[in-house]
Amino acid sequence: MNDEKVPVQTASEPATLSEIQNFWEKNPVASAGISHEPGTEEFYLAFEEAREEVEPTWLRDKVYGFSEYSSKRVLDIGCGNGYVLSKYARGGADVWGIDLTRKSVELSRRRFSLEKLDGHFLVGNAEKLPYPDGHFDLVTSMGVLHHVPSFEKAVSEIRRVLRPGGRFLMMVYHRDSFYHNVVFPLYRRFHPDLRGMSNEALANHVDGAENPLGRVYTRVEIRQVLHEFSQIEFTVGSLPRNSVPRVGNLIPQALLDLASRRWGWFLYSSALR
Repeated sequence: MNDEKVPVQTASEPATLSEIQNFWEKNPVASAGISHEPGTEEFYLAFEEAREEVEPTWLRDKVYGFSEYSSKRVLDIGCGNGYVLSKYARGGADVWGIDLTRKSVELSRRRFSLEKLDGHFLVGNAEKLPYPDGHFDLVTSMGVLHHVPSFEKAVSEIRRVLRPGGRFLMMVYHRDSFYHNVVFPLYRRFHPDLRGMSNEALANHVDGAENPLGRVYTRVEIRQVLHEFSQIEFTVGSLPRNSVPRVGNLIPQALLDLASRRWGWFLYSSALR
């Protein structure tokens, strides 16, 4: 792998924190694709089905280690509706969630209430975490930090709140992916409303046409951001059938899983403090 120094990707017109907050307050994660009212049992079940389609069993088992943090402190940054934290809580972890929006914190608390789980939730900013130094054994942030104004500030804060030897687990969108390098150009070619748009703009559209900020990253760029961490490891995954236009349903699942390990849309990294 070529680890030469390259600039970390930034948006041409960086979005403000308030613009990002306003968008996600109105558009809780995945709610646009779920017909049930957010906060209902049906909503959480539908979300789990959708999430587990893009994160199949082999990928979840490889990445998360839900049962490995019993009696440990786990923080999830951008806790969404509490999906990830609920899995760690069921594994016996002492879990904490923070999100930029009040709506997501409400949804996380509601999930934990329905599932009779204990958790601590706050509204807050990933770039200025309200926790003491060395407080957590594991910090996760899944599909969140590619939406923050300063990726580097957020990672610095994460390192601060991790104990020495603690683990940071993250997922961001993958630039060297089938979705970014094949599907995006096809969208531009065949969708009238998307013609002329850059890949950067299309990355925003993945989470909604009005999403103010969505970035994609390579392994090299992530290594740069995590330069103060050790034992950096990567996993690539997520190539659901609907990401392969027209012929996705004809491809055997085993072949999709194999291809996703190289060209998947999700780039996971694991690193030690």
